[in-house]
Amino acid sequence: MDSFNYWTNNVVKRPRKALDSPHFFKVVMASALKDQKLEIPTKFVREYGVKAFATNQICLKVAADGRKWNVGLTKSNDGTRVWFHDHGWQTFVEFYSVGLEYFLVFKYECQSSSFYVVIFDRTATEIEYPIKIICLDDAEEKVKKETHISQGMFLV
Repeated sequence: MDSFNYWTNNVVKRPRKALDSPHFFKVVMASALKDQKLEIPTKFVREYGVKAFATNQICLKVAADGRKWNVGLTKSNDGTRVWFHDHGWQTFVEFYSVGLEYFLVFKYECQSSSFYVVIFDRTATEIEYPIKIICLDDAEEKVKKETHISQGMFLV
């Protein structure tokens, strides 16, 4: 069998298209830290913006610890440029100590209109944050009442 005909006559199944969960990445530059906003790539906005950025807020879900952050979006007048900005972006940056030249990967989840975020530091290593696990036994589940007589306050 001719190898050319073999390859041209057989269908090669392609991997799932990125449309199901498209990604983009951003390297944090000095201007993003100074301006307290991070621009979403124009091509991503053009291709997914109608649905992804229909509101002025989006949920970021951090892969390292599972936390969810509602972050505001700022849009240009013509809607072709979008930034993570108001209402939570700076809090997100401060909480995760995102610094200069950090590398953030955003994976868009179409069904929930949110982004999973993976954060890499300057050494190109994914950041790891301690996860607090709270275990409650029977004694800890009981409600304790404390009386603060000196302050005239009751805490339950």
